[in-house]
Amino acid sequence: MPTPSENRECCKNKYNVQHTVLVKFNFDTIDETDLLEETLFETF
Repeated sequence: MPTPSENRECCKNKYNVQHTVLVKFNFDTIDETDLLEETLFETF
């Protein structure tokens, strides 16, 4: 299982879908939606 940083790196290098919906929950202590959004935004 990849670590969160490995997951972001994989998204940055290999994910190629421009229109992506990210779901963020209000009470999720491990949520990294904001970081993932930044990563994807930098990619496109």
